[in-house]
Amino acid sequence: MSSHTEPDASTDAAGEGEAGRPHTPDTPANEGEAKRAKAAYAQSDPDERNSVAEHEEEMMEIGAHVKGEGAIE
Repeated sequence: MSSHTEPDASTDAAGEGEAGRPHTPDTPANEGEAKRAKAAYAQSDPDERNSVAEHEEEMMEIGAHVKGEGAIE
């Protein structure tokens, strides 16, 4: 097992540079993928989409207040 190390200034700088860039996919969706995604979204239930969005917000709020990795309240 390797010993514990601390990142140096160049590692920190590289991480900060990456953090400021927009998050985009490596490759954009091709035309067929984009059409299928739009069709699936149009056919999906708006109430279910709202439920999923609410659940995501709830989990983000819970995660923001967790005290330590793996904490269960």
